[in-house]
Amino acid sequence: MLHNVSLNASMRANLLSLQQTSKLQDITSNRLSTGLKVNSAIDNPSAYYTAQSLSDRASDLNALLDAMSQGIQTLKAVAETIDAASGFLQQAKAVASQALETAQPIIASVATEDELLAAVNSGKKGLIVVNGEINITNHSLQLSAGQSLVGSRYIGIDKNSKLNFNFDTAENAINLKNNSIISDLEINYTAQAPGGKIISLDGGSATIRNITASLDTSDTIAGSDVGMFGAINGADLRLEGFFNTKAEGYNHRMLIASGNSAVTIAGNTVINHTGQGTIIRGIEFYDQSTLNIESGCHINFDLNGTGTSSYLGIYMNNAIADITDSQITMRLNGNKGEALAAGRGVGARINIRGNTRLNIETDGENCYGLDTWNSGQINIYDQADINIKNKGGSSYGLAVYLSSSDGKEFPASINIFSPDVKMNIVSDIMLMFRENPQAENSVFIASGSLISWKTPDGTTQGVWQSEQNNKLTASGSQDIKGFDGLDGFSNTGGQASDIEDLPADLTTKTETGQTAATAEGERYQELIRQYDALIRDGSYKGVNLLRGDSLKVSFNEDSSSSVNIPGVDASSQALGISMSGLTNSDEIEKIIVELENAVSRLRSFASLFGNYNNILSTRQNFTEAMINVLEEGADKLTLADMNQESANMLALQTRQMLAVNSLSLASQANQSVLKLF
Repeated sequence: MLHNVSLNASMRANLLSLQQTSKLQDITSNRLSTGLKVNSAIDNPSAYYTAQSLSDRASDLNALLDAMSQGIQTLKAVAETIDAASGFLQQAKAVASQALETAQPIIASVATEDELLAAVNSGKKGLIVVNGEINITNHSLQLSAGQSLVGSRYIGIDKNSKLNFNFDTAENAINLKNNSIISDLEINYTAQAPGGKIISLDGGSATIRNITASLDTSDTIAGSDVGMFGAINGADLRLEGFFNTKAEGYNHRMLIASGNSAVTIAGNTVINHTGQGTIIRGIEFYDQSTLNIESGCHINFDLNGTGTSSYLGIYMNNAIADITDSQITMRLNGNKGEALAAGRGVGARINIRGNTRLNIETDGENCYGLDTWNSGQINIYDQADINIKNKGGSSYGLAVYLSSSDGKEFPASINIFSPDVKMNIVSDIMLMFRENPQAENSVFIASGSLISWKTPDGTTQGVWQSEQNNKLTASGSQDIKGFDGLDGFSNTGGQASDIEDLPADLTTKTETGQTAATAEGERYQELIRQYDALIRDGSYKGVNLLRGDSLKVSFNEDSSSSVNIPGVDASSQALGISMSGLTNSDEIEKIIVELENAVSRLRSFASLFGNYNNILSTRQNFTEAMINVLEEGADKLTLADMNQESANMLALQTRQMLAVNSLSLASQANQSVLKLF
């Protein structure tokens, strides 16, 4: 049973004070622990809900701030893309400007013989474009300096351009002058008299590129040589690109040079030449002329001789040929064929360098693979690969000898200067070696070199290695079949290499030839392709403002305040940049203007998007400031003043201590009663 406890008035007053102090301490402690003076709607409904509203808006603006930030990043991606894209266009302009230095304007487009002759006879510098097929009889085209004759493909039109020449006099079909170009034409030449050539350069510099040609000479022509392409009197002629040529008849050459002329077959050029008839040659040079075959060339000669007259693949007569990193394939069908020959005049040289591959096949009596005489030299370097297959009788893989011609007081030689040279010979006789009483003919074979030889029927064969640098000199007339018994050579015991017959079709199909103009045009086109690829890659989070996409960025909660950023089309096509080649000055000047306009438009795009970037940056700064204002306002409504609350807690603790002491004093009267007992 619970009994009521009676407290005096003083004690009750002190107890009530303690209870009130405790409640105030609880409130102050809660504010100190949470930092808030309004924790719920119960504490202060007006302040609580007002602060909640301010905080909610600040949160909404924070979400919009993220969108603004991503919008700015999108514009930064655009700026970076425009900077890089402008670099591509400036580079393309530089390529076009470089091409303009050597390009020529179009002065005429011709479709008839009269139009062609009138254009040529005008003497104007520039391009004469052959539009279609033109027949020309007994008219030689005498180009002027700086005047060029080209087909439609040269200016980017996919259409055949053909010239058919018919002569009954000894005339060249086309005579070039300094800075002339012949390109992208099919030329057919029928000659009824000796001495004419399809294209000839007399002094000066000129270029022939991308030609399909046929030469038909009468079997009764005698006297001067007939050629397809010729250079005389110090001319500097350059062949570039892709050539398919065919010659039939008597006494013709694919390429001929004399009079200290220079001919360059440019890197990666392809020449497919077929010759048929009597006294036929592939390449024949005289009079201190030079031939330079640059790396990557493919030269294929398929020569079919009739009668007993000799015929040649490549012949240097007092001339020099340098062949580097190229592939040369020659098939000679007929008697007295010589594939690679140097001789007669002082200084006749053929130098084979780099990774050149030489494939030779003859199918007749008395044929030669590599042949030197009367001062001629064939020098083989580096990693050259020489394959010679003579299928007929009395034929020689290598030959060094003295003829009855001039220059007999000078030695002839074949020299293998590198142990990395590969030489494989299939022939009745490996080496025909003849003594020169006036000078010392020789064969030099570097130490470590391997030479493989076998007869066509395979009855005799061997592989020999040179144990030292060997220089062989002839002692009388010698037909050497292997090096057995010769000092300085060891028979390896290996099997001589088989050499397969050349394919029926020697044509190199791939048009690997790159002309200077084509290369510049392709460099330009590649830059434009890279420009377009860059524009496509300039997106951010799936939005590409340079490909026509648009972007909307909202600035407030209900999107009543926003900005719409429209996209642009910055592709090369939209900017009016053409993808044609750099083939003539008119076209190149137009392209340069297009590129300048395109760069100007890109700059205007950059200015446009820069303006939008300023708008977004300003709104971003404003929104950040507004969020701070809203959050500060909410905090003022709900946050406790920690200094004040700390002071309150200290005061309450003091009050509590005093109340406890007062309660103790109030209870002393009751304690006095205990002293009575």
